[in-house]
Amino acid sequence: MTLAEGNSGATAFSFTVTLNAAVDSAVSVNYSTADGTATLADNDYASAAGMLNFTGTAGETKTLTVT
Repeated sequence: MTLAEGNSGATAFSFTVTLNAAVDSAVSVNYSTADGTATLADNDYASAAGMLNFTGTAGETKTLTVT
């Protein structure tokens, strides 16, 4: 996936997470951002963290956004 970030302001990047196989019960997945080539110190992105909750249905999707 690619998205041009531009030279000013903030750009929202959306990520889709898919549950590939059905499971017998609900599934929760924690996520958080971490520095790599982009860093918080350089104001390259806004920190994000949370939990995605799936009902357990195969193919179910959730979207998270990082600015």
